Amino acid sequence: MSENKNVNTEATTITPVEEPQKLTINYVLEQIEKIQNQTDHIGMALAALGNMVPTNGSSVPDVAGAEQAEAIAEVVESREATNQKLISLYSKMYDDLMSTDTSLKKMAMKALERAADDEGKLAAMSDMLCTISHLG
Repeated sequence: MSENKNVNTEATTITPVEEPQKLTINYVLEQIEKIQNQTDHIGMALAALGNMVPTNGSSVPDVAGAEQAEAIAEVVESREATNQKLISLYSKMYDDLMSTDTSLKKMAMKALERAADDEGKLAAMSDMLCTISHLG
């Protein structure tokens, strides 16, 4: 007996991976805004509910229709739960980025203050201290 095996002999195309984007506060805020604007699934669910036709021939919804409506509601609830988890993740990332910026600012200020202990350097460092103090 001979076995017929389908083997894909086509060359596989490897798509280059994009360089990872540096995590910034703007990136996090953009992602949150994208989640906020993703409402297509709600519109599709409402349209599906509006287009449901009872299968029992009457104008009264039947059991199958009720089950379909529940399934549609579960899809929307799952998507919204996912969105809430994503927003929570992005909120933590935002908090981490904000605390990192604040820490870096404090470290830079301390380094400049130590360097500025020499009165001759104090005048030269004044502009840098002013600029750093306005970073946050």
